Amino acid sequence: MNLTSTGYCRTPLAKKLGIQADSHVCARHAPENYLDLLADLQAAVVFYKKTTPATDIVHLFTDKKAVLVKELLNCKASLRSDAAIWVS
Repeated sequence: MNLTSTGYCRTPLAKKLGIQADSHVCARHAPENYLDLLADLQAAVVFYKKTTPATDIVHLFTDKKAVLVKELLNCKASLRSDAAIWVS
């Protein structure tokens, strides 16, 4: 697949992640410039430090297996079944 010809590389990050207007997002261990990377956000997106039943999307950053396991177990216990989890 040629990503350049499909326009994927020009797609805003928030759209790739499925963040839409009124989304409830939990960013775990995100880099300091995370919100700068999502400069194209829709209106009324709410960010949380912890997952809640209202969370639509979790964006988890880690390079450690133990952190990944712990965070995924936490997500399983606290998220709705239709919430999305992105791991970076």
